[in-house]
Amino acid sequence: MNSKFTKNIVTLASGTASAQVLLLLISPLLTRLYTTEQFGTFGVFLSVSTILLVAASFKYELALPLIKTHRIAKAVIQLCMFILTVVCSIISVPIFIYTEEISSILGISSAKNVLYFLPVTLFFCGAYQVFNFYCIRTSKFKMLSISKVVQSISMAVSQSLCSFFTLFGLVYGYFIAFLSSLVFFINFRKIYLYYKTVKIMEVRAVARKYINFPKYSLIASLANTSSTMLPVILFSSFYSASAIGLYVLAQRVLMAPVSIVGTAVSNVFLSNAREYREKGRLNSETLKIHTQLIAISTPVAALFSMYLPTLFSVIFGEEWSEAGEISKYLLLWVYFVFTASPISSVLVAIEKQKLGAQFDSIVLCIRVGFIFLLSRLSFLDALIYFSILNALIVLCFIGIVFANLNVSLLRVYALHLKHITYYLLPTLVVYFSMSEYSELSRFMISFSLVSLQFYLIKKAKF
Repeated sequence: MNSKFTKNIVTLASGTASAQVLLLLISPLLTRLYTTEQFGTFGVFLSVSTILLVAASFKYELALPLIKTHRIAKAVIQLCMFILTVVCSIISVPIFIYTEEISSILGISSAKNVLYFLPVTLFFCGAYQVFNFYCIRTSKFKMLSISKVVQSISMAVSQSLCSFFTLFGLVYGYFIAFLSSLVFFINFRKIYLYYKTVKIMEVRAVARKYINFPKYSLIASLANTSSTMLPVILFSSFYSASAIGLYVLAQRVLMAPVSIVGTAVSNVFLSNAREYREKGRLNSETLKIHTQLIAISTPVAALFSMYLPTLFSVIFGEEWSEAGEISKYLLLWVYFVFTASPISSVLVAIEKQKLGAQFDSIVLCIRVGFIFLLSRLSFLDALIYFSILNALIVLCFIGIVFANLNVSLLRVYALHLKHITYYLLPTLVVYFSMSEYSELSRFMISFSLVSLQFYLIKKAKF
């Protein structure tokens, strides 16, 4: 990585890391203020809003990092805000008319009032998303970093305080967090909506020019996000809200590294993708970043894989020990997601949105069908099989991306196999062969072993 790229990653990652660390630090308090059922309700609300967020501005915001002219960028922002307003208005109609029916379908009948917050929450999240890509386009990574900290602080404080006034404080806190970060963006001098400086004809022109984003990226993103978020909604129909709450916490903790490092690398990579492509270095840079993320994630995953149930029990309380058991089986899936996070934007950079849309549509059908098949199993067994399926899906996606970059798939998959084998097998041997020792002793031995392996790999340039 060049120094500029590294600096941008550090800038963005520092803000994202601070935000995620704060949320993780507040989690032990939240798990003692809210029940597993309340976490389950929040998980369903979050899943629905995340799916709707994909279509909130028809993915036109993805065009912002690729635009050179400032005036065209302003036109795209105005287009996104107009679409966002219309979409939120349309969504609010069925919510207010069929509140009970929708809440029953989602499995949150006892918390139906939270649905009223969905349209306005969607608007604030959508507006923040637009400005997020504006910052990427202008390389304002410091501003983006600060906004994430503002958002995290607001969420932590509001979710904690709201627990004393309402059973749905997790939902209300989420709403307040995005409102706060949006206010930060709007009040910043160089971020504005530009309604008065762009003509309607220009907005129509950019809508036609970048029609491939809603035409292909929207379908791909909607399919991808739905296949990731739908499990929470569908599982809530087959299992208890308490079980969903355990899954939500496990996913929240495991996905933190993806948000801290993976998303930061992805955003910075997207802002540099145009330059890499023009210089013919897109394939080599993509492989380099992917390799580095593998080297970072495998030792950490191997070290903590067998000790997550105990860690969850100690940190979040005995009531949440099952969440640690769930996270142990989700780890392989999250590992591949982490390593694939930066390359997920490659298909956009090489204008292969149609391929991405086709892949994600197929994946959505597979995941939804698989969930219905798994519904006859216990919740834990269903999650184990579902995690394995998703790990294979992400691995296939990685292969598709590198195949389009003319990079050997054997080389890519060999990197994963080498690192996983080198770190995980010795850790498993220590855990099972030294069962007479305490978990703390086994963890310290595993930590020493992994540290030594990491040093030897780095020295040998494995």
